[in-house]
Amino acid sequence: ITMDYVAEKYDGPVMLVKADDSTVVASTEKETYYGWNQYAENIQFGNVPGNHVTMMKQPNVQAVADKINERINKRINSSSAVSLS
Repeated sequence: ITMDYVAEKYDGPVMLVKADDSTVVASTEKETYYGWNQYAENIQFGNVPGNHVTMMKQPNVQAVADKINERINKRINSSSAVSLS
């Protein structure tokens, strides 16, 4: 069943959390977005300390949580501002 699944393009904002100490050097657009640009157009980056493994460990994981919360709050605040007008 999963072999037949084809993901549709998502039209909302997507945050790609990238480690500052990444060993990947992007030379093409596909590498810059790690392939996610085929699934979404509105990709925003959130850089955090660490590498692919250490970004998910203390103390760096707190920066990941902070970035996610920041984007959620920004989205909530922009939605509230629109609905109040």
